[in-house]
Amino acid sequence: MSVRTPADGYGGRLVTGTGSNLAATAVVFLCSFLLTPFLLEKLGDARYALFVLAQSIVGFSRLLTLGIPASLSRFLSEATARTDERSLIRSFTAGVLLLSVIGAVTALVILLLSAVFPRLFPVEEALAGPARAVLLILGLQVALQMPLLGFQISYQAVQKFHVPSLTRLVGAVVRTMAIFLVFSLGFVKLVLWALLFAATELLQGIYLAVRSRRMIPALRFRPRSVDRTDLRRLLGFSVWVFLGHLGFLLYYNTDYLLIHWFVGPEQVAHYNLAARWDPMLRTVVGSFAALLIPVSASLIAVRDLPEIRRLLDRATRYCLLVALPSCLLLAIFARPFLRAWAGEAYGEAAPAMVALLLPLVLTLSQTPSFSLFVGLGKAKVNGILTVAFAVVNVGLSLYFAVVLRLGLLGIALGTAVTYFVRTGLISPWYVCRITEQPLRPYVTRSILVPIGTALPMIGIAWFLRDRWAPDTLPEILGTMALASIAFIVPAWWTVLREADRAAIRSGMRRILRWS
Repeated sequence: MSVRTPADGYGGRLVTGTGSNLAATAVVFLCSFLLTPFLLEKLGDARYALFVLAQSIVGFSRLLTLGIPASLSRFLSEATARTDERSLIRSFTAGVLLLSVIGAVTALVILLLSAVFPRLFPVEEALAGPARAVLLILGLQVALQMPLLGFQISYQAVQKFHVPSLTRLVGAVVRTMAIFLVFSLGFVKLVLWALLFAATELLQGIYLAVRSRRMIPALRFRPRSVDRTDLRRLLGFSVWVFLGHLGFLLYYNTDYLLIHWFVGPEQVAHYNLAARWDPMLRTVVGSFAALLIPVSASLIAVRDLPEIRRLLDRATRYCLLVALPSCLLLAIFARPFLRAWAGEAYGEAAPAMVALLLPLVLTLSQTPSFSLFVGLGKAKVNGILTVAFAVVNVGLSLYFAVVLRLGLLGIALGTAVTYFVRTGLISPWYVCRITEQPLRPYVTRSILVPIGTALPMIGIAWFLRDRWAPDTLPEILGTMALASIAFIVPAWWTVLREADRAAIRSGMRRILRWS
């Protein structure tokens, strides 16, 4: 099995992987952007909120993976870096076997949950049947995809990030067109939405599994090659990754449950419009972060800590290039944007949207750090801290929302406070400690310089919003694009280094040649 050395051209692969993921995310965002008001109009708040709630519950089933996907990514990357084909096959087979068992358990759990779903989350009697069906469809889709995750993760090990990204792009377009067509023909059913969503997700997983065998001939499934040592090795590291995933789900999926129980079921749809930018932007910066797990695991295998520090610096700055204009401009134009996009009534969610977006800048900047913890085998502390802060988040959200009676804003504030402390204060300190570098230079060059570069954009956006008062979607988006120029132009010179600019030019040439 022949591979490149781990440090060879990772900058170009970072840009190539990022470019393809940005293109896919832009298309996915556009599809979601167009589909959301269409679905709200066709289904209404109650049915739309029911689908969001079902997705949140199904999200908890991903805890059953026990962190195995991230652990598998690390071990496959190490085997690839060492050109150890035997270890690659054993790790891959062990991962697929474990994920297959977990898929079966997930299916059983979903069957049980679907039976009691309307009792746990009271809904109108007419919606009880569709509620069970939607939860069952989405849950079984996740269960069936479990074994396929092992094949999809193999793309990370060989750093072929563009294949899953472009597959996701095609899947989003096909799904959006199918929903528009079916609903426009008069077949407006919540269960149909769930079926179309699940079918396109499964087809993407199957395609990636089939293609992985062509792209990685050494990747073979051999159950007889696996022993208990391989299974224990995967599970031993996965425990701490699992804690990180548990904390992540407590952060994001419990918000909708708390709103349903303590604020009002009708507010779930409003909060979804305010909070959806977090997972969307995480997908974008995930193109940098996902690369850090295999690359850092490869680099640590050859003891190249200085290269890891350079990779962290570059990935952090790249994340802020996306996070700063996206989060800050959406926060400044939150109220008119929500009104123009989804309807006048949804402008009430603007304060919650602002509260979530501002600390999200720091959270996105530290996404590479979280991936680095996994790649370097330092997931224990990160997992414990993530769970601890997630529990605090639930408590603070309830205090702000129920005791102080702040409603949606209270739920958002609980998340925002823990965001800031966890990712703005603790994460930078810990990542500098494990990469053996001083805190102040990293924070200054990788975080504060990009934030300082965004200040002119903030002033111009504020001025344009108050002076022009754009109130239609084209006017708002045009004003945001105009203001973003005040960040993009100086950032090319202040945030990016010469090596970054060269890597971007090289990566764009690769993408054009590939396309």
